[in-house]
Amino acid sequence: MINIIARKDAFQRLCSLWMQTMNRMHEFETIPMDFGTGLLYPSEIHTIQAVGLQPGMNVTTLAARMGVSRGAASQMVGRLAGKGLVEKYRTQDNEKEVCLRLTPEGLVAFRGHEAQHGWVHQRIYDRIGDLDDDSYALLLSVFEAIDEVAKELIDEYRSGDNVQSEGGNA
Repeated sequence: MINIIARKDAFQRLCSLWMQTMNRMHEFETIPMDFGTGLLYPSEIHTIQAVGLQPGMNVTTLAARMGVSRGAASQMVGRLAGKGLVEKYRTQDNEKEVCLRLTPEGLVAFRGHEAQHGWVHQRIYDRIGDLDDDSYALLLSVFEAIDEVAKELIDEYRSGDNVQSEGGNA
């Protein structure tokens, strides 16, 4: 019986840490940073990152990669194009499709962000150390489950299907 209680306590702690981390990331998303081209919000630099990692993608592909609506992706591209960081172009093969690529200034921001990612990843690695394959597999399954639940909740709330818990609304 003690083992079950300890597991429930550990699971509750995991869920609390998840919520705490989500709150911190939400706060983090409000802080603009300079990656060599002036202040950019995380949503802007992550869009630049996505375009930098896959030049030539269209807005639909960008939206899917970012996990946002097509309208939100299009709006962000417009903002970044206005800042001279992303440009839209059409290919000779398909003059209807609008593709995306970084401008030289956008590449500066992309490289600055990639350097920051390396620094953040190193800080996390320094805290957790070298994990074995089973530990990585476990962590991947936990984060995948969290991501799936988050996506489900977003879809349910956007569609108006409110999630119910035993005590009422979640």
